[in-house]
Amino acid sequence: MVSSPVGPDVLDYSDYRLFIKDRLQHLATKFGARCSLRALAKRMDLASPSILSMIGSAKRHLPPDKFAACVEVLGLDAVRAEYFELIYLLARARTEEDRSKIQEKIQICFGSGLFRQMIDDGNLYARFWYLPVLREAVALAGFSPTPKVFARLAAACGVGADEVEQGFRHLFELGLLTKDEAGSWCRSEPSVHNFGRTNAFILLKYNVQLLEQSMKAAVKDNKNRYFESLTCAIPHELFDEFKAHIKRFFKEMDAKAESAVRRERVVQANVQLFTMIDER
Repeated sequence: MVSSPVGPDVLDYSDYRLFIKDRLQHLATKFGARCSLRALAKRMDLASPSILSMIGSAKRHLPPDKFAACVEVLGLDAVRAEYFELIYLLARARTEEDRSKIQEKIQICFGSGLFRQMIDDGNLYARFWYLPVLREAVALAGFSPTPKVFARLAAACGVGADEVEQGFRHLFELGLLTKDEAGSWCRSEPSVHNFGRTNAFILLKYNVQLLEQSMKAAVKDNKNRYFESLTCAIPHELFDEFKAHIKRFFKEMDAKAESAVRRERVVQANVQLFTMIDER
């Protein structure tokens, strides 16, 4: 296993330019003048430090002939250099076919953390909206796989007790639940991030079901439901940066949840970022 470096880790990013920005800021803070934009631009043989600033703010791409020098400046090991190259190529891909090929390679070569993927099983996971709920319910204080608990979960999700039992079987089949040395049910890993390849119709139905659950929560328990919405006009290059921010936000929430000693409720946060009007 490759150990995480000190400072921003490229494996936590899907936008290579945002990683460059954060990594360079970290280096400058840690090493001062010898890692200033001017010093690093000189090491990369760039005409001006402003080029690095423009790359970090997503106003231009890193020139391909400067890629190797950039990897060296950023201090990436072989594994992270490979990942960095893939998200670099992904950002510069011109066709959907090229993007799909690169995404598939990311999923195959980096099948954990931010890009954990169940390419085929993802359809099953999304087909039944309550599977993620059941998976997290296992972590609640006092959970036990008994008919009484199954009935309570069924009532909470608005499904049958038999569907809850089948749902848990699916989770074990998918490898998302396991048993510890004492035989107790537990999650096989802290978190699962769906990414990409789920059938579009199934994904649409999944989102509709989540909206229905959100509406039910608004009626029966509105004070424990939080809603926020934002509509804004942005330049094209900010769209990918927004997506990266959302990914980091969810990772921060997930980290806080995982650090909790006691778990007493299952919650769900959903963020949708989509284009209303495109001037292109």
